[in-house]
Amino acid sequence: MITYYLAFVLLLQPDFPPEILEGYQGKEACSVEADKQNRNSPIVRDKAVRELGGEFLCLKVERLYV
Repeated sequence: MITYYLAFVLLLQPDFPPEILEGYQGKEACSVEADKQNRNSPIVRDKAVRELGGEFLCLKVERLYV
């Protein structure tokens, strides 16, 4: 079974690993939540975070090592 994880990622900063927030069984549900967070989250709406390329997205993870 493939699980998708909602993660906060700084796209232009490869030194910072994604922050895994929540797991979803399907990509559709994860994508809906990522879109919602990208529109409404005060974290993403911050100008400094936008400049760093920060956004919520879904990551396909078969094995998660924390």
